[in-house]
Amino acid sequence: MKKVMSICLMMIMAVVMSVNAFAAKDNFVSSPSGVPAPGLVSVETNVEGWDGRLEVVPFNEKNSLPEDLKENFEKAYDEIINAENLTAMVPALAEIATKLGIDPRNLAVSDLFDIHMTEGSTPNVPTEFNVVLEAETLKHFVALLHMKQDGTWEVVDNAAVVNDGKNLQFTVSDFSPFAVVVDTGNVGQDTPVTGITNSMLYICAGIMAVSAVAVFLIANKRKKQSV
Repeated sequence: MKKVMSICLMMIMAVVMSVNAFAAKDNFVSSPSGVPAPGLVSVETNVEGWDGRLEVVPFNEKNSLPEDLKENFEKAYDEIINAENLTAMVPALAEIATKLGIDPRNLAVSDLFDIHMTEGSTPNVPTEFNVVLEAETLKHFVALLHMKQDGTWEVVDNAAVVNDGKNLQFTVSDFSPFAVVVDTGNVGQDTPVTGITNSMLYICAGIMAVSAVAVFLIANKRKKQSV
């Protein structure tokens, strides 16, 4: 019986550890390692005939980036996760939260991604890019943050959710890491605030149920043997 209980406990601990690995990080809705990059819908520039290409990279694919872009991406992540809160990192967010009637403590990053021009896109580089992205985490959109070339953060003032909440549109002059900020105080079941999924909860419940049945059967067997 002790052996069975030990095995069951080990199984439960394994599940709990996997849940913790994907649990939400400070200032993030959920771990950015499990969030795919927004899709690039379109890009327009102020240079007629520019045929360059933009690439959107999620945090879990940061190792595919050139070393300088990777370091910048990791710096963005570190600053977000280590900040006391997002308004301390980007003071302009406090004013936005006040205008929207949002508790600043409910602000969190739902998407962290890098945008850059691929090789071969440099001739006649535009000075203005109008970008449209698609993502599944825009329902409670508050702001779009951009880490500038000097390492400081700014709010992309012209960023707006369009097309019935399906797309995020904004205009910028340069690229680097971007972060979508949402209001977690209004997040429902469509945007989980932690990395713990229903399937994980079902697994835990299943293990506990199996453990209970095993204990019952063993105890019942011993009772019969002793009679």
